[in-house]
Amino acid sequence: MPVMSRMRAIAPVFIIVIAVLFILFMVISDSKLAEVFGRSKNNVGTINGKDITYPEFSQKFEDYRKQYRDAYKQDFDEDNLDQYRDQLWEDFIMSTLSKEQIEKCGITVSEKELNDIIFGPNPPDFLKKGFIDSTGNFRRDLYDAEVKKPQNKEIIVRVKEALKEQVADEKLQAVVNAAILPSAGEIKRKYVEQTGKMNAEFALVDLSQFPENTVTATNEEVKKYYDEHPDKFMVDAQRKLKYIAFPIVATKADSESVRQTLQTLVELSDTTSLDSVAKSFTGIQIAKDSADLSTIPAEAASKIISAEKGKIIGPIATSAGYMVYRVTNVKSGDPLVSASQILITGPDAEKEATKVYGEIKAGLSFEDAARKYSKDAGSAAKGGSLGWFKKGSQTPDVETAAMSGKPGEVLKPIKSANGYYIVKVNGKNSSKYFFEKVSEIVKPSASTKDLVYQKAVDFQFLANKNGFESECTAQKLNVLESQEFSKDAGYIPNLGMCRSLISFSFDNSVNSLSKPIKTQIGYVVAKVSEEIKPGVRKFEAVEKNVKVLCLKDKRYAKAKAEAERIKNSIGDDIAKATQVSKDVRLGSAPGFTTNGSVPAIGQDYNFAAEAYKAPLNKVIGPVKGMNGYYLIKVTQRENFNESDYLVQYNPIRDNSFSTRKQNFYQQWQAKLKTDASIVDRRYMFF
Repeated sequence: MPVMSRMRAIAPVFIIVIAVLFILFMVISDSKLAEVFGRSKNNVGTINGKDITYPEFSQKFEDYRKQYRDAYKQDFDEDNLDQYRDQLWEDFIMSTLSKEQIEKCGITVSEKELNDIIFGPNPPDFLKKGFIDSTGNFRRDLYDAEVKKPQNKEIIVRVKEALKEQVADEKLQAVVNAAILPSAGEIKRKYVEQTGKMNAEFALVDLSQFPENTVTATNEEVKKYYDEHPDKFMVDAQRKLKYIAFPIVATKADSESVRQTLQTLVELSDTTSLDSVAKSFTGIQIAKDSADLSTIPAEAASKIISAEKGKIIGPIATSAGYMVYRVTNVKSGDPLVSASQILITGPDAEKEATKVYGEIKAGLSFEDAARKYSKDAGSAAKGGSLGWFKKGSQTPDVETAAMSGKPGEVLKPIKSANGYYIVKVNGKNSSKYFFEKVSEIVKPSASTKDLVYQKAVDFQFLANKNGFESECTAQKLNVLESQEFSKDAGYIPNLGMCRSLISFSFDNSVNSLSKPIKTQIGYVVAKVSEEIKPGVRKFEAVEKNVKVLCLKDKRYAKAKAEAERIKNSIGDDIAKATQVSKDVRLGSAPGFTTNGSVPAIGQDYNFAAEAYKAPLNKVIGPVKGMNGYYLIKVTQRENFNESDYLVQYNPIRDNSFSTRKQNFYQQWQAKLKTDASIVDRRYMFF
């Protein structure tokens, strides 16, 4: 009875809920209903309102993966899957936007055009390549017979579909590029840049004459500069993140797994070759190589020296992973020496070196002495070891001493330009080794990656429940914070390329917590910590930069005032400038044009432009330049040659169009993308 009573009690509520749902289905349109119930959750994103579904994206990715395997005979690197997905997403974007523009421009590709391409006199190379004979000639007879076979009809249909898209894109590119033919004014400007050579003398009042410590700016002046130059402090919408990183690193178990695999390989191999057994081990490659001890990992060098010819040695743990060698031959090579060093520096270096040498002779190990006393941090960390080296690869004084010493000998302190060296000769060798080699890098296994991912998932769950900061404190995790980044950056400082994390950041509000997202440093669980609106940055955020610019402006003002003072005293005799100011710099710039490259000055478009307009043999200025203010006197200028200009008109136009065409279409596509409405929610799926 109690159960029935509760059922009767909730019945009115249940009926009301059903009624509301019914009304929703009756009143709301299909598209609106999809929004209410979240059908869009199956979309990895939208491009100008077009949904890209998860199945569609996944199928395209698998097709892309198959094409990659067919082309390169290997699969994607699993560590770079996100980068491949990013590339595919970019392809989706550009393909969608291009199709929109093709439709907007009314571009069509007729059946006749496609037939002319396939059956015409010059078929596409990708169709011809299967019909090239041993002499390199295209067998048109075989091609025609094959493309006209009824059983190849479906293949031709697919070829036409691909060609239709390609031809439409080419037509679109032609339409876009038609808008970039240079105007007559642009052609004239180019002609002047190429032919309008000038010679000039100048006097420069350099900014360096007015160091920063010679100018000051009050708080009011800094704020005024900020208010008067808002364009200098504009910023796109940006975000900042606080995040916890869960690095994906190989474990001892991963290392042991690699070692055991190679140990099995060694045990199953005979003394004639590694190849026969290695073929049965997936992914293991045998390399045949030769080297001297200077290029062989230090951990393997001592074992190779004592290895019997034909005997397999390893697995050997090295900094590059595990190695297995089979020495097949040994020949004479360059003389090498293995040595260790201790560097002593400072005012009492000789006395200190003598003391350390005495301690070593009294029984202190060379390695301990190097770690304790040596000022060469790189070798000190390795007990002073320099490894095996040949002549010309080490400090000359150390090298000479080591080459002349005996194995096992610790040499007395050697004076050098760097200080005093104590050198120990560890061994000598002049052999070149020929070998078969297996090299296996220790990488995080799938189970290791899964464990790291699960750890990140567990943290996300608890952070959602208890709060991000609270859970970080409870688990004693190091909270990291990103710098500001924009939506189009594609890159987050310290996190690397991570479009998924950028999409999450701009798709969510402050304090939103991400699921674990794979980055270049491992899995990351991030919280949007700050949202920076587009527009002028707040004064407080850029105050230091504003002050730097304000002070530079004041230095320019001083340079301008000094240049004006000099000009008022010299008339048109620019050589007198040094009589007015000893700090002014005189110079000459022969044979420059308006393209901005000025001899003795460098790239300075304002200098070149003002010089072109200046009357001959008259001092003009002050002219603001990259380095300060100039007084300029143009002494010679080639006059504009109308007849030559008409001769050069077409070549300049064609060259300008060709140069611009190379970049314009890509810039146009980039603008399309910037203006498009793109929502990237791949971070919810991958």
